Amino acid sequence: MSPTKAKKSKVRVARETAYRTLVLDAAERVFGHEGFDGAKIKDVADEAGLALGTVYSIYPSKREIFVAVHERRGVELVTRVAASIVGCEAPFDALHRGLVAACGYYADNPSYLRMHLHSGTSWADPRLDVKEEQRFYDHGRAPLVALFELAATRGELVEETAETCARVYLAMLQVVFSDWEREKLKTPPSDVAGRADRMARRAFERR
Repeated sequence: MSPTKAKKSKVRVARETAYRTLVLDAAERVFGHEGFDGAKIKDVADEAGLALGTVYSIYPSKREIFVAVHERRGVELVTRVAASIVGCEAPFDALHRGLVAACGYYADNPSYLRMHLHSGTSWADPRLDVKEEQRFYDHGRAPLVALFELAATRGELVEETAETCARVYLAMLQVVFSDWEREKLKTPPSDVAGRADRMARRAFERR
């Protein structure tokens, strides 16, 4: 490839990468406000400041945009939460650390939180037809089950299965985060995490 063609290729790749970022950022806001069913690709294009044809050239369908948002944000969220509990041996302390990390992430990305809350599904038992979104829930639930299993082996868990505790815990988070979103995330993330932590310890920690 000639230097001129190589340069043009790099420019094209950089432009496409920038467009993808614009589209995903805009889509996150649109999905957070309108929900998946209410959102239109034209809304995303307008929000991104791009021509409709440009958006279609990158993502041929609304579902592909939705999937791409989940792939990007879901990995970031799970990675941040996982990193926050490394080296923490006490399961309920690890849950609290994960809460702080998750609340901080959602505070930085409020539209992504709204995407989850407006999806119309129960976090305790989600019935999702988008495999990437389902994968996010599965990845988020698995470490919770493991922490509750650890709590059980240490004699710190109430008489209930780890799987059930994880599902009830997610339902509690959905309520707490819904309250937070309803007040437009005015409460500091650390306070939201503290509230959820107190609820979880009252519900699941053996006294």
